[in-house]
Amino acid sequence: MNTPLDTVPNYDLRVETFKQGPFTFRLGLDLDTLDLRLLLTEIRVAHDLFRKLTLGPEVLNQLQNDATVSSVYGTNSIEGGLLTEEQTRKTIQLDEAEIQELEQRRAFNLKKAYDYSRAKSRTTGWHLDLNFIRKLHEIVTNEIPHVRDHPGLFRSNSNENVTTWVGGERYGGEYRPPEPPDIPNLMQSLIKWHDSLVEAKISPLIRAPLVHFYYEIIHPFYDGNGRVGRLIEASLLEAGGYKFTSGISQYYYEHVDKYFLLINQCRKDGERKKENPNTDFVMFHLAGINEIMHKMHDRNNKIAEELLYKSRVSELMSSSKINSRQKTIIDQLLKSEPNTKENISRESWYTSTYLGKVDKTRQRDWAKLVELQLIRIDNKNRVCIYY
Repeated sequence: MNTPLDTVPNYDLRVETFKQGPFTFRLGLDLDTLDLRLLLTEIRVAHDLFRKLTLGPEVLNQLQNDATVSSVYGTNSIEGGLLTEEQTRKTIQLDEAEIQELEQRRAFNLKKAYDYSRAKSRTTGWHLDLNFIRKLHEIVTNEIPHVRDHPGLFRSNSNENVTTWVGGERYGGEYRPPEPPDIPNLMQSLIKWHDSLVEAKISPLIRAPLVHFYYEIIHPFYDGNGRVGRLIEASLLEAGGYKFTSGISQYYYEHVDKYFLLINQCRKDGERKKENPNTDFVMFHLAGINEIMHKMHDRNNKIAEELLYKSRVSELMSSSKINSRQKTIIDQLLKSEPNTKENISRESWYTSTYLGKVDKTRQRDWAKLVELQLIRIDNKNRVCIYY
């Protein structure tokens, strides 16, 4: 049976389903509203300024690493992952053979998926298709046990007497997503609809959250839908030139209640045929992107300052103005949060560095670091890097 598709001038795409009547993909927002235009302008200005910066490879690598950690930590935490941000950072640096625990596997899979997504979406001529979506799901769910889920395969519970429900009372109630016979057609229609938005020159800042939103409503797989949906969103932003914005997942995690509530609210508003039902979710997404753009500027400045600081420390070490013990203190401070000198003196690296040294040696070393303005003591008596 071929399902008729009716495209209407306001970017809507209406699809007839086997089980649940018509399903409509719609832009669902007024592109000419002042709030939307102002927010888009602010993001584009920040993005253009960022693109004009001359960023060395070391800064770019730092920014990319930060974005990857933020993405993996955020999207994994939304789905109940238990790793902290620092544990996530360490886990995704492991070799696959070193992965032992399920929590590590979840994070490691996501890192591989983001790497795959980034490589594909930066390829000239890339466009969203079903093979790409299936591959993301395959990577995300690899070696993750699940009663029914099969990596890369859509839900197919027709012969299992199983009904799929999504959501919960905390986030606006449960709903029943499309039945398996309709999933392949709806997913292909989602691709077709997105292609029409690209052709109409709708900004990726608008397209990405809308595709993410409708993907979640279709809920094509048994497991991993949220993770894959956020990966698709990140891919469309990346392909549209908005690099390092995959950290939107951490923004969603930091506002997780609002994230789920808005998905359900906009879904219900669409079912009720409310005018511009998708506005709130898109505006929420744009607020997150705007926050990320400003954080990227701040992070870029901090990385640049850190590189200049490290360069100065190397010069002082080369000219024998600081010794190896002082260099060790600096290296360790760069890796950790500010702490008091008393607490630092109890660290194993510190006690081994000053093993056999008298108090005067320790006092001289610290005093010299302060004199050279390499460290400072803040108002909470914590030792901080001086930049």
